[in-house]
Formats: sequence, structure tokens, C-alpha cells
Amino acid sequence: MKYLLLIGFLFFGNTAFSQTMKVINADDMSDTDLENIDEIVDKDGWVNIIFEGENSIRNFSNKEYILTILMNCSDNTYLPKFLIEYSKHYEDGSYAYIDFVISVSNKFTKTNFQIDEQDFGDPFSEFEKESFMVFHQALKSGKLLTISFYDTALNPETGDHELSLNRSLDFKLANGEFLDIPVDCNVFNPSESPIEEAVDDY
Repeated sequence: MKYLLLIGFLFFGNTAFSQTMKVINADDMSDTDLENIDEIVDKDGWVNIIFEGENSIRNFSNKEYILTILMNCSDNTYLPKFLIEYSKHYEDGSYAYIDFVISVSNKFTKTNFQIDEQDFGDPFSEFEKESFMVFHQALKSGKLLTISFYDTALNPETGDHELSLNRSLDFKLANGEFLDIPVDCNVFNPSESPIEEAVDDY
């Protein structure tokens, strides 16, 4: 898939650039520029990377993780999705561009989205058109997104399995208008098949 293939190629190098960019046309950049693109992307919110004519909305504001989010599906027979990858700054860099979580195969017991401390649960796994539109608008206008991931662990004191926080990740939300850009949601799928007609209006 082009989204997954591109990410491993784009974000290498340590050359410093004098500006940050919110829209990047990867098709018009040299190999050298692409190798150093991580130094010029905006770190305050969403970035639109255009590759082979397709838009990809990503967020680099968390130093150790890269968030790709697909909100406004150009083909509305597919669900919105998200992908989080480790960046090259995570630990010693050996996990760079390896998937941390993909919404279509999320292995965590619970995932929770908060925008400016307002709780939205997991709108990607519990998709409902109207509530997702509320989440979409909040994401566009908000300042900070916090995504929390929980496992189930045994509490030795009670003998019960309980939710245990694995980690919480923060992302800044500037450039929220990019979330309205049509994107290809037919990615990140083990089997890329349309969703039911019940959600095909979004």
C-alpha cells in the first residue's frame, strides 16, 4: 500500500531546514529532499503529504509517534481509519516506522480518544455516523488530542482482571481544516471490502 511504503522512505535524515511545511507534494521533491522531509514538516498539527495525486493527512507533533488519520473518505463505502507508527526518535530508533496500532486490527482491550479533555470513546471501532461527525468537528477545532490505550492485567490484590493503562499519546491539532480533505480510506485493510450500507452516507 502506498501509504505504508511511503512512510518508511520519507522520514530519514538529520539535515536542518529553515522552515516547516504544512503541505508537501512528494511527487515534486528530489530524493535528497524526501530523505530529509522529517526536518521540515510542521510540528504543531496536521500535515498534508501528497503522493501520486493522493492526499495523506499526518501528524508529527508527538516526537516518538506519527499519526495518520483518514477522516473524509473519498469513497464513502469505506470507514474512517487511523494508523500510529513509531518515529525514528522512539527509544534507539530501531522501531522506526513500525506500526504501533492500526484501527482495523487494534489489539488493545480499550482505546479512548479525548479532545481538550472531552471524552469521545473510540469513534473508529464504535462507528456511528452522527457521533463521528461530532468527533470530526471537535478534532478540527480542538487544541490537543489524547489517545489512551489500555490492556487487561491481573490485579494481585483482588484476583480480578482489570484495565491497565499501557500509554497515552498527545498530538497537537493545528491545521484542522486538512481533516476535510478527501482521502483514500481503502488502505490499512487485511481485506479491503466495503462497509455495510448503514454507514455509506458519511
